[in-house]
Amino acid sequence: MFKRGDIVWGKIKTYPWWPAIVLNPKDCGRDKVGRNKFWIFWFGDHKITQRL
Repeated sequence: MFKRGDIVWGKIKTYPWWPAIVLNPKDCGRDKVGRNKFWIFWFGDHKITQRL
C-alpha cells in the first residue's frame, strides 16, 4: 500500500494519467480516510483528492 511521500500516477474520468504525491491527512487538514484509501496532491493544479 502507498505511504506518505510516495509519488503516484492517477486518473480521473476524462483526464489523462497525472502525477501526484500521497499526503498524510494532518498535512492537508483533511479527515482520516478509510482502509485502502489515501489523500493525494495533484501536481500542476494543486488540488487534493481522496483516492483508492
